[in-house]
Amino acid sequence: MRPPFGAPARPIPPQADFHFPSTESDERASLPGLELVSVSGTTTAELRNTATGESATLRIGATQWGWELLDVSDVGEAADAGEAVVEHDFDEWSELRYLARAADGTTATASVRKPVGRVASISQPLYNFADFDKEYHCKQDIDPTDWMGRLAANMSGGEEASPGAAGTLMAPNTDSGLLGNPEDHSKFVLTHRSALQSTPFPGSGRTLWTLAGSGLLPAGCQAVVEWEQVKMGYAGNLTHYRVVNQGLWHPASDGGGGGCGIEILAVSPPTIYDAAGNRSLDTSALLRVTAHVLGAVSNASITTYLHVTVADDGAGAVHVANLGGNGSEFYAAVRRQATRWDQFVATGATAAVPRADRRYTATATGLLTMFMNNDRGLIPIYGSGQFW
Repeated sequence: MRPPFGAPARPIPPQADFHFPSTESDERASLPGLELVSVSGTTTAELRNTATGESATLRIGATQWGWELLDVSDVGEAADAGEAVVEHDFDEWSELRYLARAADGTTATASVRKPVGRVASISQPLYNFADFDKEYHCKQDIDPTDWMGRLAANMSGGEEASPGAAGTLMAPNTDSGLLGNPEDHSKFVLTHRSALQSTPFPGSGRTLWTLAGSGLLPAGCQAVVEWEQVKMGYAGNLTHYRVVNQGLWHPASDGGGGGCGIEILAVSPPTIYDAAGNRSLDTSALLRVTAHVLGAVSNASITTYLHVTVADDGAGAVHVANLGGNGSEFYAAVRRQATRWDQFVATGATAAVPRADRRYTATATGLLTMFMNNDRGLIPIYGSGQFW
């Protein structure tokens, strides 16, 4: 028997995929190739655009060909040997690229995709369903024939609902991201309210750091309590790493096009062992916090790196070290996560999935890395890192 109501009063337009934009493939193809020519200490690197043959010498914070230089390491093997980290932002995503040059002159690159691009461009998919059908929630709750499922299938042009159609019909949840290493007893969560918490997670969790009150909000932005636009996801390519990325944006009240933005990246460095193979009793998380102030006259961005340490018994002292603009430890930790989980995933079966459907592969690998970080150390505890 059909329920006593029909389709929505107004057609519901499909919502674009918030995390995997359709423009990404073309944008990725437009990225200029880069090669590290040389480094000077820990502040300066010479890069070559492999498409044009041009070279440019940059200091940390400078931008060329759309790439911003973030970190430089001098490995000391030869005058021009070293490593550099750069980043290129698009509206809906961005890419970290690691450039290396060995003493023999050979070069190498590695990339990590970030789900947050330009914070001012974040546009969270929110619908007022009553605008399309005043009985929407009633139909969703009581229709025994799965009214929402039929709508999603119809919007997808077939029997199976697409991720875009399903996302269109469901209000987004608030997002929190788990990070850590399987060997560590303490795990961390970056919450939707920009708080870093550690195990035990029951209730509100143990809060180690919060953006509010951290002193990292720029002048004129401290009054922002509820950010108008929020986006959170995991960094990674077809493998999702335990690297949490959050973007926050709040437009200026004068409607002049400016506003306040924050981007946070959070990752755990590798587990520390002593010479006897004993694991450290402390667990750490590294944060990159970038504050953006955009205005009609000038723009400013300030990046601060933090090292947060907590004893893994869940009750020990917490130490938050402000590393200033030194991101070497942070970028090394991100690279280590990428290397670790890419190698892990490569040991299993590989599915041939079209790039347009990469959400399926990313979801599967993201779940694998998540569940391997649910336990305290290597002891299974059912409850996402809880202990009693």
